[in-house]
Amino acid sequence: MKSPPATPQAMSDVYCSILPPCGAMTAIDDAATEVDDRVFGEKTDQAVSLLAAHKLAVSPFGGQARLAPKEQGKGTHGSTVYGLEYDNLVAQCGGGFWVTGVLP
Repeated sequence: MKSPPATPQAMSDVYCSILPPCGAMTAIDDAATEVDDRVFGEKTDQAVSLLAAHKLAVSPFGGQARLAPKEQGKGTHGSTVYGLEYDNLVAQCGGGFWVTGVLP
């Protein structure tokens, strides 16, 4: 069974129970602009969700979601559990480098 798409409003409803709405929406909006649907395909919503959760976890309100230094991953976002999952998804979907501005 496929989960429903993670719309910004649905994600905001989850995070706003923990954080002020503007903080959650800002993280979701930032993540949505950083995630390329050409790379993630049908997993774009998952990537946006994980990246937004990582951004919220590294905010001043997200201390409990951060990893201890010994447990941190080697990826760019390895300081939180969400970031580790995002880095794994990037490796799974990316499969190599991408060159922008080059037509096939």
